Amino acid sequence: MDNKIKKFRDYLPILLVILSIATFIELAYGSKYLGLVFLVASVIVLFFSVKKFKEISTLQKKKSLPHISLGIIIILSVFLYNLLYEYPKLNLQTLDIMVIVFGISLIISYSGTKYFDVGLFLFYFSLIFIILFLSLFIVPNKLKFIFPYIYGKYAIVLPTVYLAKKFGMNVELFTNRIIEVHGVQHALLKVDLACFGWYSLLLIISMILSYNMTIKKFPLKHVLKIIGILWISSYLANFLRILVLVAVTYRYGVEKMQIIHAHLGWILFISILMPISYMFLRSKTTRD
Repeated sequence: MDNKIKKFRDYLPILLVILSIATFIELAYGSKYLGLVFLVASVIVLFFSVKKFKEISTLQKKKSLPHISLGIIIILSVFLYNLLYEYPKLNLQTLDIMVIVFGISLIISYSGTKYFDVGLFLFYFSLIFIILFLSLFIVPNKLKFIFPYIYGKYAIVLPTVYLAKKFGMNVELFTNRIIEVHGVQHALLKVDLACFGWYSLLLIISMILSYNMTIKKFPLKHVLKIIGILWISSYLANFLRILVLVAVTYRYGVEKMQIIHAHLGWILFISILMPISYMFLRSKTTRD
């Protein structure tokens, strides 16, 4: 029984990553209701993780009104900014959501409750993501060096166009991020950051590092292997997703493609990740 519980615990960070990515994908591009279901599930797994792992000492900070106030101001600022620039719609992007999570982490951490560990995890999770996003996207973008789009072109778009042609589809590279499809209808499919798996990669790194820092300490070698497995799964899922969407557009048109557009990403991610992570954790248990 103890071995089964230990194996289940090893899956918790991976399960948390899966639920988090599904939450962000559905809230941003798919069903808001399904996204909320995944969000609730993510919170449950997070609280379960904190409850089960107490290897890092739990601290209960005293209530701090300045920190709570700062968290509230950060959250309200994000909503106010979006209302001013996106009115009448409230179009929260991934970075907006992570800034909101950062504000929430301050409120939880300094509310004087026993959930300080949860707040601390969210603090590191959102902070690491924001730092990675600023340093790998915002700053390079200002310097006219769009690394994520270079990665997307050569890792996702070009291989997709190549394979689609091999399968007999009449497709072309229109621009670095647009695939031109000459199927049942002419269509230009724009491949954005989310389609490259860029957000997923940053979420993976942020989630695993913050989990390792606040909930359960893993050896560095183990952390790097988990990140590597998750990145490979994310890459394959996004690559197959774009290829399938191009094929559906070619055969059935844009309307049919849009039906499966949002859900396909996390479904493929889970389908690829689970067997890979199972084999990895099984081999780890055997060595241990």
